[in-house]
Order: sequence, then structure tokens, then C-alpha cells
Amino acid sequence: MASESNRLFLKGKTMNLGDIAKKIGGTVVGDASLEITDVRSIETAEEGHITFATGKSFFNKLNRSKASAVLVDSEQELDMNQVINPRPILAFARLLDHFHPQLRPKSGIHPTVVLGENVILGKRVTLSPLVCIGDNVRIGDDTVVHPGVMIGDNCVLGDHTIVYSNVTLYSGSIIGNHVTLHAGVVVGADGFSYTMDEKSRHVKINQIGNVVIKDNVEVGANSCIDRAAMGTTLIKKGTKIDNLVQVAHNCIIGEHCILVAQVGIAG
Repeated sequence: MASESNRLFLKGKTMNLGDIAKKIGGTVVGDASLEITDVRSIETAEEGHITFATGKSFFNKLNRSKASAVLVDSEQELDMNQVINPRPILAFARLLDHFHPQLRPKSGIHPTVVLGENVILGKRVTLSPLVCIGDNVRIGDDTVVHPGVMIGDNCVLGDHTIVYSNVTLYSGSIIGNHVTLHAGVVVGADGFSYTMDEKSRHVKINQIGNVVIKDNVEVGANSCIDRAAMGTTLIKKGTKIDNLVQVAHNCIIGEHCILVAQVGIAG
């Protein structure tokens, strides 16, 4: 059944340079019929591989590379086949997806899964061993939940979302489509909010809001996004959050933002 170890990479089909150029919107300088079997870094590339180069330091390394072709942003004086694309790193990333597509775990519900009442599951959902799902949860089509995940009551997960092992979604969390939550992420824990009583003792302020994560967001391992005191802590679409990031209660993170490791955003 599905497990974290299933996150393997398949080997994609070979492509010739002409087809690669069509796929990424580039132009071939050299032999368009040359078969490419893989994409690699300049240092590790071998015959039949394509790499990328940006900047003088990369071009110097190409002289020692065994790669058969290179992605560049403009034609270079190189004794190597070239594919010209204005954004070679982006082109390289897209070729990685072709040559090394991720293996999706087989859909289905493992017998150790605990399902609450009124749970609605979409098509081709994968629920791995020891997943615990509360009441009134809705999970969309083609979503994968890896082992040991806890999903609280009244949560919503969209389509094509991946939740890796030991993620915790507190009650009321709403997760969009094409979202990735890496191992150990906590969504919807209480915000850190206290006031003082008459004797200067800390009194907890109950956190009654929730967290909403929009489409195409990725959250790195062991990051935490706290629920709002009232209202919503919001992560807007396309934002990417690194490992070990803290987003506090009632924060609003805009579209297509980047939060790098160990950043903390105060509530």
C-alpha cells in the first residue's frame, strides 16, 4: 500500500533535441536528431545527457563536461549542441519533470485508516496506513495522504493535493488544489496569544479562527501555520514556504511569495 517510500522517480522516455526544443519553446543549434536520455548537472552529465548553463562560471565548466547538449539563453561559441531558450533554468526544470516523473502511490484506503462520520472522498484518493480523519471532512479527487497524517474535523482538502507523513491539520483547516504539505507540517494550531489577569498571570485567549491555504502552495517540512484568533490566517495562491517556517495567527501571505527557512512572521 502507499507509503513515504513510494515517493520514487520513474525514468521518462528519451527525446531528441528537436522534440526537446518544441517542448520548451526553444531552438536547436546543432544536431536536432541527437537522442537525449537524461538531464544532469554540468558536473555529473555524461554522453547522451543535456545540462544547462547560465553565467561565465558555468560556461567555463562546460569545457570539462561530458554532456551532449546544453540549454542556454543565447547561442554560445561552444563545441556542443545547444538548445536556445530565454529561461534555461525553467526549461531544465520542465525537462526534469519529463525525464524523472514522480511515481504516484496507488489509490485506495488502507485498512488501518480511521474515518470519522460524514467523510466525503473524491475519485482516486489515496489514504495510507495509520491516517486518522475526523468528522465532516471533504477530500478532493486524486489527493494523496501519506502515512500517519491527522486531519481534524471539518477540514477540506482540494484536488491533486499531496500530504506527506506526520502532517497535522487542526479542525476547520481548508487546503486548496495542487497543494503540497511536506512531512511534519502543522496547520491550524493555536496562535500564541495571552493577556494578563489582575495578578499578572498569563491567561490564554481562545483561538477560534482557522487557516486557509489557496491553490498551488507548497509548505516545507516542519513548518507551522497557526489558526487565527478570529477570522482566517491566509496563504494565497502560488506561495512557496521552506522548511522550519512559522506563520503566526491572522497573518495574510500574498500570492506567489517565497518564505525561506527559519523565517518567522509575527501575528
